[in-house]
Amino acid sequence: MAVYDIIGTELSALYDMDGSVLSVAYDLSGEVIFETGGGSDYDQYDTEYQHTILIARDAWKTEYRADNTVIPLIVHTDQHRYLNNANKPTFDYLAKAVRWDEASAIVGLGDVCGAVYGVTDLSNMLNCLSSIAKSSQINIAGNHDTQLNKEEGSSYAYAPLTDELFHVLQNTYFDNSAYGQNVRYGFKGMESVVDESHNVKYCIFAVWYTRGNPWYKYYLTAEAVDAMIAMLSDGVHDLVVLSHIQPYGKRSTWIAPAVDGSEQSIVTGTRAHIAYTNEYAIDQLLADRQAKRSGTITDCDGVAHNYDFSNCSSDLLCCLNGHSHADRIGYSPDNTVPSVTFDAYRYDNVPMYFVNINRTLKRLNIWKFDEGNNIYNFQVPFEEVTI
Repeated sequence: MAVYDIIGTELSALYDMDGSVLSVAYDLSGEVIFETGGGSDYDQYDTEYQHTILIARDAWKTEYRADNTVIPLIVHTDQHRYLNNANKPTFDYLAKAVRWDEASAIVGLGDVCGAVYGVTDLSNMLNCLSSIAKSSQINIAGNHDTQLNKEEGSSYAYAPLTDELFHVLQNTYFDNSAYGQNVRYGFKGMESVVDESHNVKYCIFAVWYTRGNPWYKYYLTAEAVDAMIAMLSDGVHDLVVLSHIQPYGKRSTWIAPAVDGSEQSIVTGTRAHIAYTNEYAIDQLLADRQAKRSGTITDCDGVAHNYDFSNCSSDLLCCLNGHSHADRIGYSPDNTVPSVTFDAYRYDNVPMYFVNINRTLKRLNIWKFDEGNNIYNFQVPFEEVTI
């Protein structure tokens, strides 16, 4: 049965007195008058890839439905022009196969464009994802979305995005205002959104502050630091940090999970991180938020910023990111906040992920699935375990 507003428009969502979306509503006699998603799972498939999606989805849903404190997500990243008409059927299918009243969000972690900012690539993204309600999407920009072709005479391959185009980027293509409680800090991508039904705030860390010479060095400015501290100071909601580039600048040892036919292993070496400069790393800031400590972080101009998380009662659960075109896992200095890097959608078999952030079991449970009809399942503990 459908429910209509006063002018006769069918409603796609109903809310309780607290503003939470209802999955089911009843009339005075106890009859169901509204049920999101028809009350059942979509189980039809026409291709083996769609069947693979359903198999991974069923494993994902079984866990989160058994525990309503689990945060269910879908993740994709580094699409590099593959959010296009050719791949739109995948997202159209996900729009039907996923119970969106149950999922927290589908998250795109950046690098939609091929190499530089381009309205064609970005418009194709909007069209590709159009079957999924904007209220279920969180999309953030990557470095390739925030750069231009090099300036004449420059020795660099690219140039920074202008402030004018940054406004267009955020207001037109990476507009998360349809998601809950969207707060922006400036116009270069620092923002937060809240999912009240899963009691989680997504803190988007986007450090795209450049000063030239070389232009590609990103700076941890005062505005960026103040935005991070403000977002992390939420003591009510649990927190998940989203960033295109992973946040741990001082980490040199990484876990490569058992995916794509490889065994789990340790990978060494410094990987690209959020501010590109170790002396301005935010590692300790994140560790202190989870430990509920106070401290100081210094920005790129040498200015100290104080923070105090001692009154926070919620937790920083994890960080999710892309950029590296590989599956990697790292941890904060206290080994208590995992950062999960996801493989690129653009290459190989266009992988995507079903993710459960499981507060009860203190881990992420991740299913990587692809058009090669592969499903790889691995877990990431909230606290690092030596392998």
